[in-house]
Amino acid sequence: LLSMKVEADKVQLDGLNATIVRRADGTTSIDDLIGTPADETKSDTDTTGGSAGPALEDINIGGIELTNATIKYQDDLAKNTVVLKNLSLETGAISNNKLTPLKFSVDATATNPKANAKLTVDGQLNPNLIAQSVASPDLTIDVKGSVTDTNIDQTIKLIDLNASPKAVTAGSVQVDSRIGQQTRKVLASLKFPLAFDLAAGVLNLKSFTGQLDVNDPALSKDTVSLPFSGAATVNTKKEAVDLTLKVAAPDTALDAKVGVNGFAKPKIKFNIAADKIDVDRYFPVPPDAKGEAAKNPEKPAPAPGPEAPNDLSALNDLTSDGQASIGQLLARGLKV
Repeated sequence: LLSMKVEADKVQLDGLNATIVRRADGTTSIDDLIGTPADETKSDTDTTGGSAGPALEDINIGGIELTNATIKYQDDLAKNTVVLKNLSLETGAISNNKLTPLKFSVDATATNPKANAKLTVDGQLNPNLIAQSVASPDLTIDVKGSVTDTNIDQTIKLIDLNASPKAVTAGSVQVDSRIGQQTRKVLASLKFPLAFDLAAGVLNLKSFTGQLDVNDPALSKDTVSLPFSGAATVNTKKEAVDLTLKVAAPDTALDAKVGVNGFAKPKIKFNIAADKIDVDRYFPVPPDAKGEAAKNPEKPAPAPGPEAPNDLSALNDLTSDGQASIGQLLARGLKV
């Protein structure tokens, strides 16, 4: 076998500008560059049986530095245009099974739906070229932008990440999301260890914890906080989902178990129990509605208009079996 060494100083590229078009018929402007499926099945060895390339463990590159790149993707089929501007990538020295720093950033815009975002990635990577895997002791992904009238600010932190064609695992994944609209602000946090067996199609979140905070005057004058915890398993091959969830809000405790079999025609089993739910805390009566009866005690109610038909066709392919129990329900001044 032919053994070679590939060594290079830092690879630098500035001002790359590329446009990719997907036409209305589904073909793209780079089909001739990426080849056909038949090309992909060709052997990587030459006619003499020797290796067509160097041994992967002998690849050493001083680093990669990509700056001021712009990539435009025009999708005529989906009627959408995505533009990546100010794209930059910087790494340290790259060689087999060696830790290297990584910095990546890009400004992205889209037209359908109208959106913009600033994406940054910062951390360390350890590529194993022989095993075709990558590890990272710490990796942080930040996304800040907006979609239509919603502002989004999200941070994802991954600790002890290992990814290969067979599995993706992480000792800890921390997701913090901040979503803002005109009058509503939502803060959500979620933390869990990750185990995703790609070969078996099994995603296992053996435990997760988090909290949801909603600040919306239409719901409550105070911030609504819902801390939660639980576990989940998703089997994509068997089309099965199992979820346990506990919510420990200041005025209620809720336990739920949900099982789903089949994705196209789901069969859902559930058992939900809550000791107390105060609906008025989360959906208070509007002030105008409270005073309307006192101001006009003898005013006749308006004649009801035609009742809109209810479309329940979405339930046709759903089968559900379960129970929900509430110890005490408070709603519109009623106690049940």
